Amino acid sequence: MVVGNYVFNQQITRHELWKMIILHEYPMSMVDHIGLKSFSAALQPLFKVVSQNSIKNDIRKEYNEEKEKMKLLVIKIENTWL
Repeated sequence: MVVGNYVFNQQITRHELWKMIILHEYPMSMVDHIGLKSFSAALQPLFKVVSQNSIKNDIRKEYNEEKEKMKLLVIKIENTWL
């Protein structure tokens, strides 16, 4: 079955994986589960499930980026009140 002009993107899929882990409060160790790897391979053979450390690093990076955005937003709000 062909699905339009779909182009697989490892980074987007990896991003969605860690979002799912956070959203559902799954343990990060789930990336090592044979069932997840088998399921992922069936859905998209090109997707390589990354290690727990990689997922932790992805989440930490996103957290720090969002934290900086919030700091800038608070500063902006404070400046409008002055």
